[in-house]
Amino acid sequence: MQPDKLLLALRPRSHWEALDQGMVIGRHWFWPLLAYWLLTTLPALLLLALLLRDPFWVTLIFWWMLPLWERPLLFVLSRRVFDEQCTIAGVWRAMRGMQWREMFYALTIRRFNPARSMDAPVALLERPDRVARRQREYHLHDDDAGSAAFWLTLVGAHVVGFLSYLLLLLPLLLNPAVSDMDWLQLMRQLARPDGVWQQIWPGLCYYLAMGMVAPFYVASGFSLYLNRRMALEGWDIEIAFRRLRSSWRLPPQLLLTLLLPMLLAPMLMWSAFDATAANAATNLPANLPMDRYTVAQEIEQINRQVPVRQFVSFSYPIVLKAWFEEDDDEPDGDKSWFFWLSEVLLPMGRWLLLGVFLSLLAVLLWRYRQRIGNQVRNVLTPLAPAINDEQAARQRASAVARAWVDSGEQALQLLQQGEQRAALALLYRGALALIHVHLAAPLPPGCSEGECLLLVDHRLPVAQRDYLHQLVQSWLAVAYGGAEIDSQAITTLCLAWRAQIAALE
Repeated sequence: MQPDKLLLALRPRSHWEALDQGMVIGRHWFWPLLAYWLLTTLPALLLLALLLRDPFWVTLIFWWMLPLWERPLLFVLSRRVFDEQCTIAGVWRAMRGMQWREMFYALTIRRFNPARSMDAPVALLERPDRVARRQREYHLHDDDAGSAAFWLTLVGAHVVGFLSYLLLLLPLLLNPAVSDMDWLQLMRQLARPDGVWQQIWPGLCYYLAMGMVAPFYVASGFSLYLNRRMALEGWDIEIAFRRLRSSWRLPPQLLLTLLLPMLLAPMLMWSAFDATAANAATNLPANLPMDRYTVAQEIEQINRQVPVRQFVSFSYPIVLKAWFEEDDDEPDGDKSWFFWLSEVLLPMGRWLLLGVFLSLLAVLLWRYRQRIGNQVRNVLTPLAPAINDEQAARQRASAVARAWVDSGEQALQLLQQGEQRAALALLYRGALALIHVHLAAPLPPGCSEGECLLLVDHRLPVAQRDYLHQLVQSWLAVAYGGAEIDSQAITTLCLAWRAQIAALE
């Protein structure tokens, strides 16, 4: 898996928030997942019906093989969330090898695993051995993630049963001729069906219910799995470091500016060397002997003028003479070599150090240009007088109130454009921001609307409490129920917005 290609927003989430994210994923890709569900399960259902011809056994065996039917949906989701497209042929090719993997354990030992939705990606996507899988599942179930997966399975089973009975009774509920229904007699007929259609219809309803719930169930389990992997492996930190590394990529103009001192360094070095050689040549004395013969004559004249003690060597005269001559030649050679090396390296080193320093300075100025600009603006801006915490909180609350004071008019404009959901969303966000600042009420991330009401009910006056309840009820009806409520009620909320802000202050 490549976390940088993940289409989901990476941040630490609670397990229940991860389940909500899975529901959003299932809703977003519901129709593609339902299509893959039908393509993989409908042929198997027809084959079972032809072989067994008993609706009860067909439904039972199909339900028992439910972990196998969830694998194509998991495969498609594992590709879609990483921005990879899936084709029907590709899914069929993957299923030929994936369906046989651990089929025996999936249908026997792990069939009643309540955390099946979160453990399935470990076996199908990571493919570890048995010992590594057990250890991997142990770490995934930490921090009560296994409990969330258990409740997902339990609630999913109840939703499947509820939808099955709803689809089973839907023809009777839509029949206007059936006004007075004997529910007890109806349950007896369903328990002991007479005709062939009455035997097939319950199993078909159960199949449709499983098809409607399976995308949400698999997506929620996969979201739990991704959330735990992000917490264990630090995907969000890895993505942050990758973005930081990519932000250090410099434009070509700056790279050319940094390389220019390096390109000019050899030219400057040779010019400095030529200047040094010229200075050395001009500083030589005029009467300096330039050959060995002249030097030997001058030494002989000096020896004649100054009395020198004569040392006579009776042994090894040739060896001593060669040693003295070699000793006289080597210091001159070493001195000239080190002199040339120091004269060459010192100017080059100075220019190289200067180029490196200027390059680093240019990189730092470019990298922190915004921060330096902010610091300069802060220095040029006169300092405000010191205030205490209470005054700071009051000023912060006033700033938030000024930021949201026009939300009522903006929501009214959205309402006039027919955007009821956007208008109520604007009012709801503004109410939460004002409550958080004015009442200092801690609103944890991911809390629902009902939890927000429970946290702030005892802190609000009666008028503001009624206003918030009416706003939340309207928001729930539009956002989750998809209902079109009376525009006059939303208009009343928009017009009363300024009065509620003034009351909070």
